[in-house]
Order: sequence, then structure tokens, then C-alpha cells
Amino acid sequence: MHVTANNRMGLDMEKKMLIDAKEVAQRLGVSLRKLEYLISDGNAPLFMRIGRTRKWRLKDVDEWIEILYQKSSK
Repeated sequence: MHVTANNRMGLDMEKKMLIDAKEVAQRLGVSLRKLEYLISDGNAPLFMRIGRTRKWRLKDVDEWIEILYQKSSK
């Protein structure tokens, strides 16, 4: 597959993309309530606040999932 400048820019944008709690919960396969429990226990991916809304970088969520997968595979 040939990577053009446009493709590369698209990949960079995806890494920086912010997602909301609903999307994080979907990626983790949990309910919003379970995500709230994970956050309050300190067992969720890092997030930032924009106003009153929590936002996660897609890249960070995917890396967090990968780390959990690696830990559970041992």
C-alpha cells in the first residue's frame, strides 16, 4: 500500500481525534455506568476536560486497551 501525504495526514488526524464517554464505553464493551466506575476507581484511560465534557484521545484509549490485553494474556 502506497502512503501519500493525504493518507499520512489522515492517519495523524486519527491519532489526535478526541472521542466522548459513549464512544470510549463502546470501544471497551462496557456501559456508561461501568465506565464511570472505572474512572472513579482510577482504572480508565486518561482523559481531559473541555468545559464539563470529558474527552479522550483515541490513540490513548487504543493503547490502554492494548496494555490491558497484554496483561491479561500473561
